[in-house]
Amino acid sequence: GTLNSIGIVYSITGQPQKALDFYQQALPIYRDSGDKYGEASTLNGIGVVYSNTGQPQKALEFYQQALPIYRAIGDRNGEANTLTDIGIVYYATGQPQKALEFCQKALPLRRASGNKDGEANTLVALSGVEQRLHQLESALAHSRQAVALLEELRANLGGYSESKSSLLASKLPVYYDCIALLLQSGRTEETFALTQKTKGRALLDLLASGRVALDNALTPQEKQQQQDLRSQADYLNQQMVKEAAQNEVGSKKRFAALQQQQKQVEGKLQTLTDTLYARHPGLADKQIATTATLASLSSLLPSDTALFDYIVLSDKKLLLFVVTTRQGKATVKVYPIAVTTAQLQQECAAFRAACADPRKDYRPLAARLSRLLLSPAAAQLAGKKRLVVCPDGALWNVPFQALTLSGGKQEASFLWQHYDLAYAYSATGVQAALRAHSQRTSKPTNTLLVMANPDFGSSKRFGDLDDLPGQRPLSDPSRPLLDPSRPLLDPSRPLLDPSRPLLSPSRSMTAALVSRGGGIVPLPGTQREADALHLLFPEATLFTGLSAQESTAKEQMGKYRYLHFATHGFLNDAAPLLSSIVLAQPDKNDAKASKEDGFLTAREVFDLQLNADLVTLSACNTGRGNIRTGEGVVGLSWAFFVAGVPTQVVSQWSVDDAATAQLMRVFYSHLKAGEGKSQALRQAALSLQQGKGHHHPYYWAPFLLMGDWRR
Repeated sequence: GTLNSIGIVYSITGQPQKALDFYQQALPIYRDSGDKYGEASTLNGIGVVYSNTGQPQKALEFYQQALPIYRAIGDRNGEANTLTDIGIVYYATGQPQKALEFCQKALPLRRASGNKDGEANTLVALSGVEQRLHQLESALAHSRQAVALLEELRANLGGYSESKSSLLASKLPVYYDCIALLLQSGRTEETFALTQKTKGRALLDLLASGRVALDNALTPQEKQQQQDLRSQADYLNQQMVKEAAQNEVGSKKRFAALQQQQKQVEGKLQTLTDTLYARHPGLADKQIATTATLASLSSLLPSDTALFDYIVLSDKKLLLFVVTTRQGKATVKVYPIAVTTAQLQQECAAFRAACADPRKDYRPLAARLSRLLLSPAAAQLAGKKRLVVCPDGALWNVPFQALTLSGGKQEASFLWQHYDLAYAYSATGVQAALRAHSQRTSKPTNTLLVMANPDFGSSKRFGDLDDLPGQRPLSDPSRPLLDPSRPLLDPSRPLLDPSRPLLSPSRSMTAALVSRGGGIVPLPGTQREADALHLLFPEATLFTGLSAQESTAKEQMGKYRYLHFATHGFLNDAAPLLSSIVLAQPDKNDAKASKEDGFLTAREVFDLQLNADLVTLSACNTGRGNIRTGEGVVGLSWAFFVAGVPTQVVSQWSVDDAATAQLMRVFYSHLKAGEGKSQALRQAALSLQQGKGHHHPYYWAPFLLMGDWRR
């Protein structure tokens, strides 16, 4: 059994020869012991290896040995599995009629066995064969049935678990195939409805049902297991920040090692969470999100708004769904965009890098992406005031506000000069954000909470001595001496990476953040930002310096309508829920504060219950995170949405300190005047753009608005 299992692992991980070696060791042992199930399973496994390596005749030889054994022992699921595999071989060798025959034999056996995942696999194979035979209606029917089974499987997984997210990611090709069939048959409305089942589902399920209160159901031992793993993950996160801040000799390697350790701990934590759901099945009895349809959007989407929902359907096709309303009725049009995934990733990354560096020429990239992403549906924007963008895949890296529209003989103008702009995970995400405010049972009693210019302390915050051996001298040219910036450096990227601007003060953790002794450099510019907001809102509560404690943030955030953090941000690609807002060094003289580490992570935000209308993360890269297939960007903005904040203003790159302070002052002044959030952010950006020396998107375009754009 162990030999067979090792063979399966090697087969799954694309090492066919090693898989065969272990299968061939297992087979005679099964035969000698009379274990018919093991023998059939191993024969089928060998057949799969030969099928995957382009040896169909050998594959059939072993499948045909396995089939009578499964029948003899009455294993209907095993028989169905082998019949399906034989069908796949015939399909691959250009014999679709024979493939159809075997898949049709497999389907009733799958259903009788109760294996829904296996039934879905057979339905997918059957649909593929029927497409080859041009039986499109039958192919679509079986594809729909496969999707319905996967939705049923997914609904039985509780809360936000890795299993739930992984299931969707692994089965997305099934959804995409059904989307392609619906599109081919001209069923645009149903196609759009199905796309909503492929984007941001884990997040939206949480919003629909509320988070699962694991703590109330766990035993003391289970709670301790969970707490131990979380503590390990938090400690590794703190050490990654330390390496970023100190940038000593060898930091890059140590940072990479910490990333790997953290991935392992996060994997264990995710496995534990899934195990807990299995041990406590009552936890999984939660409502799943009702995804958006045209009917549900009709009453929510204003007539002055166009919704652009993108989906990367294949390696060669991007779909754009445009939803608009007229007289209270929503309609949708779909635009196929021919572009390879590799080309799209390259274009999007290059454009973001050009916008994030004031020395780079962004204009040709902006024009090209605009023609690709906006021009096909330009007519749909006529007469609209607002554009809501739902990216997918690499498009999450695109600052749409900096795309340019052709002005004929006149100079091209930025998209933000024409439209208010908001972002969302999907049309269903838009629906959730717009409904969140009306469904709220309590409202915050205070207006604005500002946490800025924290006292980060010295290197002793990380448990180091002031003069740590091995530090590079501050005069080293690889560590440019710039003014303080806001986000923390990822040491895995070169210090002189051209995407990191070196010309002006920013809020990014370049080597400029490193003071002698490796501490995190303070941000006096954020104090000026906080003071300016206090002038606009005299009733605001400010926590700066040592008072900007993590414990204070957790205690106070639920009491305010607007939340504003002006500090460093740390993007953790290895564990997106550990991306964090960096606050003051914990105050050892305060009992509550001393229990925290001073890093407000996405996971900790995720566990809070907030009532704010808006959170502004006035740091760098706070809108970025891990782009998960089928889920979008998982990070700080994701966590605040789950915690109950329907609107987040977050950044896409390392922001300029002075420009950001000015932009935030104007943004909040427009909010106070009663303007909608997206309109206020746009007006602030345009005001900054028109100022001297700030025309480049680097200064005015880093911030985007996620979620509810209204007042």
